Amino acid sequence: MKKIYILSLSILMCIGAFAQDRTCGTMTTLENRMEKDPSLKQTHEAYEKATQEWIKRHEKPAVVSEFPSIEGFTPTGNRTEDQIKYAAAKSAYQKKQAETAQNNSTTQQNNRKKKNGAGFVAGSKGGSK
Repeated sequence: MKKIYILSLSILMCIGAFAQDRTCGTMTTLENRMEKDPSLKQTHEAYEKATQEWIKRHEKPAVVSEFPSIEGFTPTGNRTEDQIKYAAAKSAYQKKQAETAQNNSTTQQNNRKKKNGAGFVAGSKGGSK
């Protein structure tokens, strides 16, 4: 029984693959209709012209990439160049932030040592043997 289902499914898939051997016939049909009725061609051209005019009137300006403000980066308007320069500035900024965090950590450790007393080791009683 499984073989029959698999065979019938395979046949249907093959038929579906060869069902349409050409592209969409919309433009072919439109061209045939325009040959029979010349006024349809004029109407179609008028709609096309109106559409193109509407597109020109409502054309949106080119999208300007907006990058978050970051020290060392000034956008130039060239998207590719801006992406490269922004990545470099971001990398430099992150490196600077990491160095600042490291310096703050070291400063905090030094401050704790000063607060606890110089040479203090946890667990020692302060005497020497």
